[in-house]
Amino acid sequence: MRPSRVAAAGVLAVLAALAAWAIRPHHEPTVTGTTATLPTTPSSIETPPASPASTPASRAGTTTPIDDPEGVIQRALDGWGRFAVTGELKEVEPWFAARGPQMARFREEAQAIARDPPGEPAYRVTFEPIGTEANDRERRIRSEVVFVRTGEPSQRFEWVFVVRRIDDRWQVWTVENAPRTGRRRSMTKRRQRATM
Repeated sequence: MRPSRVAAAGVLAVLAALAAWAIRPHHEPTVTGTTATLPTTPSSIETPPASPASTPASRAGTTTPIDDPEGVIQRALDGWGRFAVTGELKEVEPWFAARGPQMARFREEAQAIARDPPGEPAYRVTFEPIGTEANDRERRIRSEVVFVRTGEPSQRFEWVFVVRRIDDRWQVWTVENAPRTGRRRSMTKRRQRATM
């Protein structure tokens, strides 16, 4: 085979690999508004934490409490992603305050989800903190949250997580819709003008 044909075959192989990579499922978030409804809505009461052996932290090999509010939020969202497809409260109990409004909402929704579970895969949930208000016992962390699940459009929310120090550990007390800001609206108006 001539060197030019070998080079052409190599280029075609690289292009084929790039094409396969480009068509793989992307998990790009789609903006669906900032309502606090997803598989379950943020609103949020408190249940005693699950035993360390059943918590996501222990499954990951860590049994020490997390002293970082943002770390607690990410673990809480991981549990929420599993709860949304199973209705099992054990997925959220370690991270949400037992007497908090969000845990109350989970309890209300658990039976309905368990009766007709959507099944695997669980939602993959990411969050990016935008701003924090804090004191010794509570943090209000405004964040962008994205729920992603294969076969469904991504769901993006802007929420405020209220994280409280309860029994010397951080727990998510409630989740609220973030108030709309002028900055957010002006970005939307700029995007609309750019598309006209």
